[in-house]
Amino acid sequence: RSLLERGVQLRRFSDEIMQVARKEAFALYDELAAADPVYKGIYENWSKFKAESDKWFSTAETAYASFSFGK
Repeated sequence: RSLLERGVQLRRFSDEIMQVARKEAFALYDELAAADPVYKGIYENWSKFKAESDKWFSTAETAYASFSFGK
């Protein structure tokens, strides 16, 4: 908050940056899963959960955020 009061402007990362970050993050997750069977089990379960929860977020949460915070 004090940064905003001092004139700092908050801006979102570009889609290009977000896409590269996602690609690199998931490459790291895959690398960790290949090296650690415990991590692999957690990662597989999380991936299934994420796929299901993304359906909800892409519909309900995105609509709400666009309505609430859209310009």
